[in-house]
Amino acid sequence: MTEEQIDRMLAILDQNDFQHEKFYREALTAWKNGDFSNAVKVHNKIWKWQGGNIGKAYGLLSPEEEKEYIETQSKKMEKKK
Repeated sequence: MTEEQIDRMLAILDQNDFQHEKFYREALTAWKNGDFSNAVKVHNKIWKWQGGNIGKAYGLLSPEEEKEYIETQSKKMEKKK
């Protein structure tokens, strides 16, 4: 998640009333401060609220896995241009 995306989501929270707003704001604020340690908890809570049954998160990516993921996604984005 980019800083721009986080800022956009925080602005949306500022302009609207949402169920679970406190939860979203706390998660996004942590992310804005560079702390993504709550990402699994956040993902799974939202996943559960939406009735998820496939895609439960079990852990954060290692730095190497994250780098590989970013590179793969960047290549996909370049192909779409």
